Amino acid sequence: MDFLRAHPELSICFHNARVVYEDGSQAPHPFHMPAPAHRISHHVPKAISTIADLAGGNFMQTCSVVFRAGLYGALPDWYLSMPTFDWPLHLLNAEHGDIGYIDEVMGVYRVRPGSFWSTNMALYLRVEDVESMIRAYEIVNEYTRFRFDATIRDQLRPLYRRAAEVLIGKGHHWRAARYSLKGWTGAGDGRSGHRRESLKLLLRSVRSALIG
Repeated sequence: MDFLRAHPELSICFHNARVVYEDGSQAPHPFHMPAPAHRISHHVPKAISTIADLAGGNFMQTCSVVFRAGLYGALPDWYLSMPTFDWPLHLLNAEHGDIGYIDEVMGVYRVRPGSFWSTNMALYLRVEDVESMIRAYEIVNEYTRFRFDATIRDQLRPLYRRAAEVLIGKGHHWRAARYSLKGWTGAGDGRSGHRRESLKLLLRSVRSALIG
């Protein structure tokens, strides 16, 4: 609260958090790290971020976030269509000010076996989970009036590929081909690696569909 009071230009502030695995599978570590080496970790963010940064995905641990009250009115209709509710809430608040980062560990994020996000949905083992995140980025793109379209497309490309991989594993080759095609056509000339991997998946899924 003191940090927000001292920085009236901010709508949100957040700090680093310690990630603790309750099953002891990994040693505790900070969430924000100079070189993230864990699935539940993230690069150290800028001291000041904006909604343009947040459009590419959530980089704040929920337990660390404080935001100003009353910045927006009723929740938009699309809010309940999102797979998680913290990221869209931060986006609504970030429309009204910047985001400040406090580089101190002042909270704990506990990872429990069987938890909804960290040990299930975030692994993208089910195509429904991947498609849910694809739709989330599409919603955010529409909500922000495509101001950050390039940033969001960068996040969609690996999701298209992941959807194709999961669908191939399930034997749904034509659906996999559609996602592979999206990943291939969505990768610009400067992203030859993305195009190559998506093309491989496209050829693999079409070949399997024709043979099978």
